[in-house]
Amino acid sequence: MRVPKNIVDAVCIEIGVNDLREKISFFVHFLAFSLELRNPLLACVGYAFLGAVVGVVSLFLFPHPLVHRSRIPGVSLIAGPMLAGFGMSFVGSFRRRRNQRVIQIESFAYGFAFAFGMAIVRFFLTTNAQ
Repeated sequence: MRVPKNIVDAVCIEIGVNDLREKISFFVHFLAFSLELRNPLLACVGYAFLGAVVGVVSLFLFPHPLVHRSRIPGVSLIAGPMLAGFGMSFVGSFRRRRNQRVIQIESFAYGFAFAFGMAIVRFFLTTNAQ
């Protein structure tokens, strides 16, 4: 008895997607919990780089600007990362009060660096695309 090709393809794709999902999950867990850099400058640059990578990946999902242009060009480069930094700082203080483990990015500086890396990539690559 022969199995139709489309079912075999579907099973292979499902196995590949699940394997890829597990690898991405392991990588994100490794970055978040295992890789805490002791040098603050290196950690800040690392989070900005990770933010830039996420910014590039986000362009595949949302190739257009996420918010409308303001009257002041580039205000999103400061406002967005500041909000993200304050949000991450709030998450870190919330977790500290509950005696939970806090990771590096749950601080203002590292949250700002990550969001700034993402914002600058999105700003330049979506602005030039218009």
